Amino acid sequence: MQLSLVAQVSAQNIKRIEEEAIKDKERDVKVKEYLLNREREERQLLEKPITPEEMENRNLVEVEPNNILPSDLISLYALVPYKIRRPRWGHMFAITYSLFNPTSYDSDYDLGTSSFEDLYGSAPMIEVSYTYKWNFQLGSLGGEIGYGTYTNDADDTAQIGTAKLNVQLIRAGVKFVADNFMHEPIIAPYAFGGVYTALYNETQPGVSFNGTTGAAGYFGVGALFQLSWLDRSAAVEAYTESGIENTYVFAEARSYLASSAENDPDFSTNFDLNFGLNLEF
Repeated sequence: MQLSLVAQVSAQNIKRIEEEAIKDKERDVKVKEYLLNREREERQLLEKPITPEEMENRNLVEVEPNNILPSDLISLYALVPYKIRRPRWGHMFAITYSLFNPTSYDSDYDLGTSSFEDLYGSAPMIEVSYTYKWNFQLGSLGGEIGYGTYTNDADDTAQIGTAKLNVQLIRAGVKFVADNFMHEPIIAPYAFGGVYTALYNETQPGVSFNGTTGAAGYFGVGALFQLSWLDRSAAVEAYTESGIENTYVFAEARSYLASSAENDPDFSTNFDLNFGLNLEF
């Protein structure tokens, strides 16, 4: 019985490996076909003489010596479309500027009569994150980890003195990006969710309250905006020298839920706006 089960699992693994190898070959064939078509277009443009009518329509002028390529050729020095060239697995690194605002947080130095906005005002959280993703037909699905740090000095010194609040958020979750519907992901919406824990430290001179919260949930939605199409030559250079598939800026709305542990401070938020830069490899 056990030998039969092992044989079945082994056969399934072999079948999966064969299917992945077939997909890799199909992708390589598509890339080669695309490159051959581009080379053919380049030869045709170089060999075809420009007629006076075409010069007039394109607002071109004849110069001496005539050793300048037509502007049409600029598009030939671009990457194979992302939809064709992208591998099965990929990586994403991001840095995020977050408008973190835990409105339900109660300061240890306040009697509960003031809001978080009155006590501390606003300050950004800076976060770095990494995603390892699987690329498939509908987009990409990946596991994501992130670390953010937030430091804020008290605005209302009359109420809580010279208090300072430091929060470090560590999170892990999943992320789906719809980045395979166009040849190039000019705009790619995404959704994400997971769990986080907060390391907090609120201090005044000579006294400190600190700890770590239990795991709590977070979720959000956003959109990636590709920058590579703005400068194709820079995109080619980034890909060939550093392996960067895409460069994005992004905007997202993220919400943190409160920890369910009884004595944990409440770091829940509404949908805070986040902005950042994302590099895909």
